[in-house]
Amino acid sequence: MTDKKGGIFHSIAHFGRELLEAAVDVVEAIEGLLPDDEERKRDQFDYDFIAPVAMYHGLPEQDLPALPWLYMVGRIGVEIHRNQQAVRGEEAECDHDIVRIAKRAARGEKFDIDEAVHKAVRRVGKNREVEWLKDLLAIVRNRQGPSKAPEDLGAYADLFARLPVPVTAAAFREDAAFAERRLAGPNPTSLQQIRALPANLPLTEAQFEAVVPGDSLVDALAAGRVFLLDFGGRQAVIPGTHPNHQKFVYESMALFVVHDGELVPVVIQSGQDPAQHPLVFPGDGAAWDIAKTTVDSADANFHELVVHLGRTHLLIEPFVVVTRRRLPRKHPLRRLLDPHFEGTLFINWAAGEFLIAPKNVVDELLAGTIDADRTAGIRLTAERSFADSYLKVWLAAQGLDDPEVLPHYPFRDDALQVWAAIEAWITEYVDIHWPDDGALIADGPLQEWARELAAFDGGRVAGFGDGPGNTIVERSYLVGALTNVVFTASAMHAAVNFPQRTVMSYPPAMPLAGYRAAPAPGAAPTEDDWLNTLPPLDQALVQVNVLTLLGGVYYTRLGHYKNNAFTDPQEAAAAQRFREALDRIETGILQANRQGLRARFPYTHLQPSMIPQSINI
Repeated sequence: MTDKKGGIFHSIAHFGRELLEAAVDVVEAIEGLLPDDEERKRDQFDYDFIAPVAMYHGLPEQDLPALPWLYMVGRIGVEIHRNQQAVRGEEAECDHDIVRIAKRAARGEKFDIDEAVHKAVRRVGKNREVEWLKDLLAIVRNRQGPSKAPEDLGAYADLFARLPVPVTAAAFREDAAFAERRLAGPNPTSLQQIRALPANLPLTEAQFEAVVPGDSLVDALAAGRVFLLDFGGRQAVIPGTHPNHQKFVYESMALFVVHDGELVPVVIQSGQDPAQHPLVFPGDGAAWDIAKTTVDSADANFHELVVHLGRTHLLIEPFVVVTRRRLPRKHPLRRLLDPHFEGTLFINWAAGEFLIAPKNVVDELLAGTIDADRTAGIRLTAERSFADSYLKVWLAAQGLDDPEVLPHYPFRDDALQVWAAIEAWITEYVDIHWPDDGALIADGPLQEWARELAAFDGGRVAGFGDGPGNTIVERSYLVGALTNVVFTASAMHAAVNFPQRTVMSYPPAMPLAGYRAAPAPGAAPTEDDWLNTLPPLDQALVQVNVLTLLGGVYYTRLGHYKNNAFTDPQEAAAAQRFREALDRIETGILQANRQGLRARFPYTHLQPSMIPQSINI
């Protein structure tokens, strides 16, 4: 077991990974399952690691990453370091196999990089994965280089010397692209339909009509065509610092209207007090660019801390722990869920140990101090219950569910299809193993699983269950809960994780912090003022590196279970129908991306072929 300091207890010093896994398989074949009390003694909760979330205590050896996963990380690491060398014109002074491979490639040596990475990963072995990954992350976040603002946008493109420049770079300043980031970007979840303007957004009818000629604010509000993005109270309360710069947190507000079928930005206020933050409109030059940057920066912080970390990684962790503690290995519910939990304990442990630790990635790149970021992330995550996290529930609550009102919303349209496919598969699976509610109620381990999920000294999933004492008494509830868990662990995480590389790795599109205060009333900001609001180049390169890595690992594929996962003929047939449904969705998404606004801004993150089974990065 690995403790929180990163040291490793070498309980099996002379066995490699493959032998250990084979030994586990033999034990399972002989005994059928580990004794419940033995697993529960080993699998304990930790409420202080990312307080007060129910996390796994420590890191079990069985959850160290698989070799194919390590290869994917290492391969991206080579490309990142080659890029660093090209940008800086220097070689990092670090003794790491990935660096050595990158140096060989940079010198123009002729060799198979893939095979070199495979060999390097195979040499890691013997429970050294954590140290290997920690050293690799240190290379990725190496900040050497000029800490200065860019002279122009070209300086950010230059940071991609050996990496592909994200396609978002070409059009990110356009208002259509700014709106599209709300509908198909890293955080496509925060728009709120409104029927009346908030008191602190003093927009007039005349101002509205100047932006959207031929439309009316009164009519648009009445028809439900007005949407607000409001980050008031949804950011860290204490701004952090860069080694050479103060960082800024923005509680921006942005108002949009659906006009002629498209979402159009109308006005931005870069703070909650209109006396201190003037209304800024399209066509206001550099002031408009700065205003959009404050929105994108606020959105990036809310995305990383809440939508990504809180609502996917941390939401799923208690289910992983309780499933191990309460369900025997051969229990049908555990067999269903285990593939969707692969790698989650490790990546969540790594996030707590490395990414959101003091003086690490989140501390360095995001807008708040690390304590303020962690507090905001947990507080805002806790605002939404498990029941309210169901896709259709929050879409309806935010007025985002009606395609007649909001016809262009790629995330919603693709997500609902994937949800339906998962729900159909799980419904069949539940029907096979619990043919009626009585069979469900009589399943002791399942009921203990539900009770412990809801318990304060258990998973702390408040309100879980539909029966007395947080039990589950109706199969429809079980189907809904399991669909939400599987969807969150696969599709929802894919939707918010992989845009880190395709969108967020280009710093001007979604800067992780601002570096100048929003303009005061009466100011006349310039293009240079906008550039000075964006991340300095040393920070920007770390953002490029880290988000390229985190958004680049596609390990496993939704619906493609291991051959021995479901051997019962009924299970196998249902799983096959699930894969076929996903294939049909894939075809439909590819076709949709050739039509209308999606042809200009293709949305790929919910193509089933690009959705991993679990949260493993």
